Amino acid sequence: MIVGGDVLPGRNVVGEPVFWNAYGPTEAVVTALAHPAGGTTTDEPVPVGSPTGPRGALVVGAQGRPVERGVVGEIHLAGLLADGYLGDPAATADAFRPDPGAGDDAAPGDRVYHSGDLGVMAEDGTIRFVGRRDRQVKVRGYRVDPVEIEAAAAAAPGVRDARAVLVPPPSEDAASRLDCVVVPDPGATTAPTEAGVRATMAGILPAALLPSRVHVTDELPSTRSGKVDDESLRRRISGTTDGPGEGTTDGASAADGSGVAGIVHAALRSVLGPASPGIGFLSAGGDSLRALELCAVARRDGVLLDAAVALADGTAEDLIATAVPDPATAATGRQPDRSDLLPPAVHWFRERITSGPAPTWNMAVRIEFDELLHEADVQRAAHELVRVHPMLRARLEQAGAAPELRIGPADPVVTCSDTTEPDVEQALDRVFDTLTARVAMTSGTPIGFGVVRVPDRSRTIVLVVGHHFVTDVVSLQIVAADLREALARTGEPDFRLPAEHTSVHEWLTWLQARVGDGEEARRARAAYRGFRAGDDRPVIAPGTEGEAVTVRRAVPAGTVRHGCTALTAGTEELLQAAAATAWSEVTGAAVTVLEIETHGRALHADGIDLTRTVGWLTGLVPVPVHRATPAVQISEIRGRRAYLDRDGQTVAVLRHLTGTDPAPGTRPDIGVNYVGRLGSRADATARPHLSEGLRSPGLPRPVAVQIDAWFDDDEFVLLVEAGVPELAERIAASAVRCLEDATRSGTVPVRAGHVPVDLGGNDLQDLVAEFGEIEAVAPLTGVQEGMYLRSQADGRNAAYIEQIALGLPTGTDPERLRSAVDAAVARDPLLRGSVVWHGLNEPVVVTPRAPGRAVRTEHAGPDGLTGFAAEEVAAVAAGPGLLRAVVVGGADPALVLTVHHLAADGWSMRLLLDRIDAAYRDPGTVSSPVDLRAVEHMVVRAAEPGPAAAARDRRAPATVLPARLPGPSQGAADGNVDLTVLLGRDAATALRRTAAGNGVTLSTLVHTAWALVLAEPDGDPDRPHRVRFGSIAQQRPPGHDDAVGMYIEDRTVDVDVRPATELSALLTEVHAALRAVLGTGATGAAGPPYETAVIVDDARGASSAATFLGHPLDLRWSRERTGLALTLSVVDGGPASGIEITLNCDTTRADPTAARAVLDRCTEILTGLGRRDPIAADLWRASAPTPTTGTSR
Repeated sequence: MIVGGDVLPGRNVVGEPVFWNAYGPTEAVVTALAHPAGGTTTDEPVPVGSPTGPRGALVVGAQGRPVERGVVGEIHLAGLLADGYLGDPAATADAFRPDPGAGDDAAPGDRVYHSGDLGVMAEDGTIRFVGRRDRQVKVRGYRVDPVEIEAAAAAAPGVRDARAVLVPPPSEDAASRLDCVVVPDPGATTAPTEAGVRATMAGILPAALLPSRVHVTDELPSTRSGKVDDESLRRRISGTTDGPGEGTTDGASAADGSGVAGIVHAALRSVLGPASPGIGFLSAGGDSLRALELCAVARRDGVLLDAAVALADGTAEDLIATAVPDPATAATGRQPDRSDLLPPAVHWFRERITSGPAPTWNMAVRIEFDELLHEADVQRAAHELVRVHPMLRARLEQAGAAPELRIGPADPVVTCSDTTEPDVEQALDRVFDTLTARVAMTSGTPIGFGVVRVPDRSRTIVLVVGHHFVTDVVSLQIVAADLREALARTGEPDFRLPAEHTSVHEWLTWLQARVGDGEEARRARAAYRGFRAGDDRPVIAPGTEGEAVTVRRAVPAGTVRHGCTALTAGTEELLQAAAATAWSEVTGAAVTVLEIETHGRALHADGIDLTRTVGWLTGLVPVPVHRATPAVQISEIRGRRAYLDRDGQTVAVLRHLTGTDPAPGTRPDIGVNYVGRLGSRADATARPHLSEGLRSPGLPRPVAVQIDAWFDDDEFVLLVEAGVPELAERIAASAVRCLEDATRSGTVPVRAGHVPVDLGGNDLQDLVAEFGEIEAVAPLTGVQEGMYLRSQADGRNAAYIEQIALGLPTGTDPERLRSAVDAAVARDPLLRGSVVWHGLNEPVVVTPRAPGRAVRTEHAGPDGLTGFAAEEVAAVAAGPGLLRAVVVGGADPALVLTVHHLAADGWSMRLLLDRIDAAYRDPGTVSSPVDLRAVEHMVVRAAEPGPAAAARDRRAPATVLPARLPGPSQGAADGNVDLTVLLGRDAATALRRTAAGNGVTLSTLVHTAWALVLAEPDGDPDRPHRVRFGSIAQQRPPGHDDAVGMYIEDRTVDVDVRPATELSALLTEVHAALRAVLGTGATGAAGPPYETAVIVDDARGASSAATFLGHPLDLRWSRERTGLALTLSVVDGGPASGIEITLNCDTTRADPTAARAVLDRCTEILTGLGRRDPIAADLWRASAPTPTTGTSR
């Protein structure tokens, strides 16, 4: 039997192989591909097969070339094809095209049919249908294939089918959203929920592709032909979406818009449209400009929002939790009638363009209305608008030696004319010319409104022309939104727009205060290290505005996104590197000074709210970039900008408002402005109106080349402007080539010191100035970086810092011991290194060549040894230095060693004690050369790519703590407690036999036992559990057994535990999980994705040393925090011994009494494994071991 016409799910095919799944549009004469489908029972769609007869098939990418196996592309068919579409030659030419792969011997007229279907070719040449190309949609600037969304949703437990649809916006101010509808599987044990489906999708898809809302429905509506009726589905879910207010706990406040919660929900609906309550701001389509919008909308109703929460993808509840009623802030929104404080951008203009009377230097936007507006209404709205925004009625006057801004009465320029649809553009040109002649900074009318009405289409276009001295891109968006609001409220005679919260004058006063203490000037000077303004660089005259030539180029948006991924860079960074490279290639310059333009608005300043402020707030910051690969250039840009503020104002404020220039003589070569995204979003509010008359033609241009860039639907557009046509063409061509080449790039470290490391654009001499001559510089591995960040965030508890106190034999010479410690430390660079991150792109360990002295001598005070403990831990946590030692004299002598685990693992502590012992007995034994093996190991590990797919899987829901483990009791002491059980020899032997009988290791048994502890049911005992925990072990390369360093590797282990699983199958699954994650560091910068961990056979720490200084080791105490709630350590003493099981409990995270019960349960389960209990459920219910099995301490 041959089937076709739609996707054939594998679960629908039963019985013998009598089914053939066929694929063949009518254009390809019905059966172009076929695949035998019998015997499969999977849920995967059956492939549509490979070509049959005189046919051919390829999967082709966007550039018309075949894609690699496993990559989605369009299915092209060749061979037996229809002649075309009767009576439609245009459609025929579009679908049936010449075969680009035909050779010289091809027959005339060889063609290929472009099916419009998307497919994937497997390694064996069979093709799998995945969807239609024409279903792709644009969401938040991203091209999205709904098939990908549906596949992710279908992977959620309990989901039988899924459909993703684009839902139109409820209003012109909102954005379209992508929703997903799922159909439950009637045979599933649990029904899918929105939260559960979203959690599964979040582990598969990037945040930008997550749907705004997930709906659960009994069935998908279908057409007569049996296909999904998307229109009907879209209407159904549009009518049931209640928006962010749904499910609020604030009662009527959320429904009626009153109260903080209601105001926040209403603001979110206004800015983003309806979305589910648990969706983050960025995931629902927000960006930095919309964050400003959101804050402005909420502020109108008296609520102050934190834009940082929105930009961190905070949900409505997160925003509500941090929102406060608008307090009496330092800023009142008042602009004085006269002020000699000018925005930094105006000073920039007067320095670079002209210091005379302000010439024509305008911006313009056009705002569309689907109605005929009355001129009187526009007059009233414009009057109200300039009333609340003082800069829109400002004029610039010369008052003695200094210019000043003076605020006049509200008297806006408004013109009105009617036209017909064919003449709209000509009418706009006439209005533009009229406004340009009247808008001026010298007359007190810096803004004008031109109304063009089109009666035959019942629509109106309002052209807004504003002088750049009082407007920027964000300001014009504020003006457009206020104009719409005022026009919508024309029937309310008492309506007033809300005033600005912070005036331009107040903002400038705040900027001056921000740089007043000198620290900002010092930091800004650091941004220009390694650059000398007097260096010989090519000089190209910028020319005048009238000579400027503009070249427009575009590359596919996907190319830019892929380049950003390859370089781990942002769009703005990639554009800046491309601009620097283009200038360098065209002019031969060794260094390019970019002038980077930002919107200039501080989003995180206390008492400063610029969400409604209209003015020229643009930031312009010069950044030198040396000729190098794009990766190194991006690193340099990041390193330099790390010393500058986010809003890009510091350099200009220091230069123009305080007279302290951090980069004197710096002459920018090329301006770069990444505008963001234009297109449908801009169409709904205000679109730029470009015209040659915006600037006076005789004015000098500020830079030789200016590049403006933005995403416009599927394109990334570059507008390159220069005074010389050839220069504009060459810069444009080079910049496009750089963007295209970025997709083949990789990050390239700079060589610095002993090993390669990314210094983020900073010269090695900067580190030399701080540390002196350097022995080595090395990047932290992912595990080390995670340790460092958690240690820094752990405050006084200081995770990952180990401390031991050793009693000293009578007669120990303190000075001799101090010299022995110094000698041992001098050999190992990590022990005398310091972590440096400030101003760098990544954290590094820097080791000075001169070792210095790591040890001090003290006498015990009234508190004895404990008096030094907390002080030493805090000192190592704060840095610099990763090791400290104290030789304590007096009646109770001791050696206190405090070491950060970044520098030494447990085995390294044993090696360090051995070296100190040897150096004390014979000072010449540790005079060998510096040992750099651990440093080189760090470089190798840091350079290895991480497991991206595994990292995504770690986001799936999982159990990370035992079900009945309570948190710490109130008033619990900070620290860690070791709880230990010793399994006797018989029980240990049984465990080893179980491992051997199942072909696994003892480590696998221990990890399996811990998985069962985490999975032990707290509720339904028959429900499967996914558990997640860490597996920690040393991985020392050959030749590193006696090296002091950090060789610990952590691995994240995910295991699905099902109560009915046979023991052998469970052991096999755990063994496979351990092998699958072998060597894949999991901690990383965000910390480990687990709360407990397992260590097996880690018997080589400091306490394993038998003697020290010729006497039995006297370990007074040891202190170590992993930052995890529980850490299980299992030490196998060998065939003649038992097995020691220790559970380390962090008393700040868990109650020790409850942890003891967890340890006892783990011991019971291990004993059950030794008895080979057949299924997981039996192990969960295993009885306690007999009293002779083990002993506790």
